[in-house]
Amino acid sequence: MLPQNKKLTVPIDNENYVRTNAFSIFRFIIGFVLTLLVLIISFDIWSIANKNLLQLLLATPVVFLIGVPCIKDSLNGLLKFRIKLSFLVTLSSFTAYFSSIISFLNPEFMSKSGLANNVYFDVASIIMMIYYCGKILEEYFDFKNNNKINNFKKLIPKTARLLVNGNETIISALELGTGSEFNIEIDEIIPVDGMVIDGITDIDESIISGKSEPVRKKVGDRIIAGSINKSSKIQARANCDGNETLLNQIVSLVEKKQQRKLSISRLIDSVAFTYFIMVIIITIGLYIYWSKTASITNSIGTISNLISLFIILSPCALLLAVMFPISIANLTCLKAGIIIRSIDSFRKANKLKAIAFDKSGTLTMGKPSVIKILPIGLYSEERLIRLAASAEIHSDHPIATAIKNKAESKGIQIDEPDYFFIHDSYGIEATLDNKKILVGNLKLMEEFDIDISPIEESLDEYTKKGNTPAIVAVNGRIAGLINLADRIKPDTNSAIQQLKKLKLTLIMMTGENEVVSSGIATQLGIDAIMAEVQAEEKLNAIESIQNEEKIIGMVGSNFYDAQAIAKSVVGFVIQSNSTITQESGDFSLQKHGLEGVAKAISISRKTMRAIRQNVILSVIFNLLCIPFLLGFINLPNIQFNPGFALYVYGISCVAILLNSFRLVKI
Repeated sequence: MLPQNKKLTVPIDNENYVRTNAFSIFRFIIGFVLTLLVLIISFDIWSIANKNLLQLLLATPVVFLIGVPCIKDSLNGLLKFRIKLSFLVTLSSFTAYFSSIISFLNPEFMSKSGLANNVYFDVASIIMMIYYCGKILEEYFDFKNNNKINNFKKLIPKTARLLVNGNETIISALELGTGSEFNIEIDEIIPVDGMVIDGITDIDESIISGKSEPVRKKVGDRIIAGSINKSSKIQARANCDGNETLLNQIVSLVEKKQQRKLSISRLIDSVAFTYFIMVIIITIGLYIYWSKTASITNSIGTISNLISLFIILSPCALLLAVMFPISIANLTCLKAGIIIRSIDSFRKANKLKAIAFDKSGTLTMGKPSVIKILPIGLYSEERLIRLAASAEIHSDHPIATAIKNKAESKGIQIDEPDYFFIHDSYGIEATLDNKKILVGNLKLMEEFDIDISPIEESLDEYTKKGNTPAIVAVNGRIAGLINLADRIKPDTNSAIQQLKKLKLTLIMMTGENEVVSSGIATQLGIDAIMAEVQAEEKLNAIESIQNEEKIIGMVGSNFYDAQAIAKSVVGFVIQSNSTITQESGDFSLQKHGLEGVAKAISISRKTMRAIRQNVILSVIFNLLCIPFLLGFINLPNIQFNPGFALYVYGISCVAILLNSFRLVKI
């Protein structure tokens, strides 16, 4: 047994995050406590000996230890000639800190500028902690993004037992090539997509289908990389190279999407340079104004105005403008049963122009039931169902399950076929009692040149109603028709209406023929149909739409949707138990099903609107302060010093908070 191929469980995100980032969380808690103490001590209501010294001792570790990531990032940016958010935060915090040091050590000099006996260690600490709080939030979402990739990689097998001339050699699973034969022992992960060529076993496909019950596999049956052999040793042949398995392709798509992500800091860094230029221009203008209109003594007094300026123009308000809405939106989504797996995808959901849906399990229940049995010639209903159910015995397709359930409900015995083969997206070929049985769609019958004229009229009638007929042929002749219907989910109609109100183009993708899919699309009011498309074709369709510069999201619920979900700009996974499908999505919808898609997009739009409003609010407060800083407006008995500037900054932050909390009511 290969120990590295044992099943790996995926830790819960939050628990794993705390375990991995324990030091960062500990540092944040220490910084928060120290900043709170500095703030409390700074109030004039306390009579504390050596008050300023105590604030200095408490604020110093916050600025220079808790602030290490900020300081390092700002220096790295300067070395690359980039003005970043971290540089502006460091500039603001250092301005407040070192001016307080001067005030503390040389109060006589600072008294000339109106700062006598005033220190602003609380300001320096608060600015640095707000930045660090934003970094903690960003690290959490980045961790979730990276955790998705790591979870996938844990599911990929590392080794395989290659068979060459009857001899077994252990090699890397990536070295397997198409046609390679290999052994799989009990409790080992299947290393590559392939087909069983010897033995019978039960395979745990829970990461694929989400079903806990193992699936019986025998010679000729398909096996998928990532699933686990549970009962006995088997021999298989690879259908693809080791690095081209469906699981590896999904991982590759998710990794490429993550490489294009835009973090909170990068979003704010994009405007940091403009922010910096504004600070420099106002600072120079302030100095020139006071130098030409005031005495030299009063010119020294501009230090107070300069410190106030740096505090008011601190980009912390800009950070809060982005950080708070995203944090509150995340909590709002969690409350609604929507898990956000990527901040960047949450942001991009605001720009979606089209939504593509898989039909089965997304728009419909995904559990068709037999509503009509139409035997032809000498075949009875019971005999037709027995042959179809026996042919489908090893298939886990929803249509196969429905036919087998019908047979069991009628008390009809289901027999083991002598031969069984799945024709992907077409149907089943089997041999039973020396009879060659075909159960599937029109394309399967065309492939075997079966004359469908005996059932052609009924076939057209059922498909136009949006039903799914399964044609049964025995020994090259039509034996009958089994009509199945998949009920539309209760919330589908209301969800479609909600999405239409968001002015999105709605597209249905399905493997069924155009007549069947048109019936359902007409009932739901869907704008466009892509019929008879398989998993790979869905992927190509998503890519083609994106190449037309149309931002599209994909909604699905099963393993075969995972590639298209991962490829889309924003992927939504609805109530899926499949680990692979869950991890491929950007949004996981656990409660409201399809209505959750509309809610997630609506929350994204309102959040981005709140962010834009917050940025405008913070800029307005800054602009209102500039006339006071430049001395154009003087209020009696009010000195515009750094302490007053902090109050104005606080009002700006409160305004941002109140505007952000409106998202709670979504």
